[in-house]
Amino acid sequence: MSVNIRMHMSGSISIRISTELRDELSELKVHPEESYEDVIKRLVEMCIDDEPLSNTTVQAIEESMADIRAGRVSSLEDVARVLMHSEKLVLLSKQRREELSSPVSPQNRNPSVRLRGYR
Repeated sequence: MSVNIRMHMSGSISIRISTELRDELSELKVHPEESYEDVIKRLVEMCIDDEPLSNTTVQAIEESMADIRAGRVSSLEDVARVLMHSEKLVLLSKQRREELSSPVSPQNRNPSVRLRGYR
């Protein structure tokens, strides 16, 4: 397929495209009256990244890819097991803090038992 581009005096250009591409562009129209220019402009804008990756992020991705190539990976099951264990520890720790901050410890729910020997 050849592309034929012509410049017009109005500042616009004409391009020659295949009927297949024109039909594909027509299918991408948001509404029937949308111009091909608007369709193409929308496609171009979708391809431009407004927030490119920082050097730090690129480096982190490269390190992660090296880990994957070297086999330094964990299965989903292993990760889930570690997270479940961590969650249990957090819950136990929270429960223990609540017990210690409670005026009546769970072992001595009856205040009279707690005070026995101090009368």
